[in-house]
Amino acid sequence: MNFEHFAIEDLEVENHQIKEVLRCLLHTIMFARALGNIQPKEVDSELFDLTYVKCNEPSVDATLERDIENFCRWLEKYHACKGQICLAFYDKSAKKFLLGTDKVYWEKWLINIVVRREDNLDPADRARKVANLEAKLRAAVSQILHTVVEKKEHIPLRSITEAVPFPYEITIPTSTESWGVDMLKRTLGNILHTTNPPMFT
Repeated sequence: MNFEHFAIEDLEVENHQIKEVLRCLLHTIMFARALGNIQPKEVDSELFDLTYVKCNEPSVDATLERDIENFCRWLEKYHACKGQICLAFYDKSAKKFLLGTDKVYWEKWLINIVVRREDNLDPADRARKVANLEAKLRAAVSQILHTVVEKKEHIPLRSITEAVPFPYEITIPTSTESWGVDMLKRTLGNILHTTNPPMFT
């Protein structure tokens, strides 16, 4: 099981902040791991005093927006106060194994969201919490950028002809899963049914 996994520190957010936080983090990861000939696009956050870079690729935008929306719907439908979203990169093995899948994961990013449902905060407390979230978001972006520079050996060898040369997927809790144990079981199941990717030498 030679693949890397990284976890972003839990982020405490209000409902209206979830989408913007996830856009910032997921687009940063996608751009950093795109590897191909891509056109970057700077984005000024709608809610926070920060700028992030994303791939100027409509297909990537559409995929991330769809899965972010699905994640928010899951939180709302099950009144969940916590949720985890996973962005995984994989390659395809030459053949399927009897007990597994042809997906060969080489990197996974876990983002844990804690939803704050306090409506009675005074303006000063709310401002402090927004400032704290913004600081954590900046730290998370810095963590991502540092990690992608430091961790490269596990990336499979491949001819790069597309902006995003590797398949990727975003996993959110299903309608029958709770955050935590069920999600962990599914993640572990995926890990156990994957094979080792080719490594840089």
